[in-house]
Amino acid sequence: MFYEKNNQTFQILDIMVILAIIMVVCLICSKHGQYFSLKREVGTLSVLGYTRKEITKHAFCEVVATNILSFIVGFAVEIFL
Repeated sequence: MFYEKNNQTFQILDIMVILAIIMVVCLICSKHGQYFSLKREVGTLSVLGYTRKEITKHAFCEVVATNILSFIVGFAVEIFL
């Protein structure tokens, strides 16, 4: 009886879990590709004469900018929905 009343809730939770798993897989693939891209970028910047400190600063600013932009866009979408 309890299950029959909450069947729709369980279906929604199942869909949310599936979407969360898909998002994690996509995130892992994205970070894997980003790592190899960054690896080539660091090599190129090293050859061009950038110091390790400058490369680290550049990578940190890139990550911070990307995360802040993602947060703002996600927040805007959340407010809209």
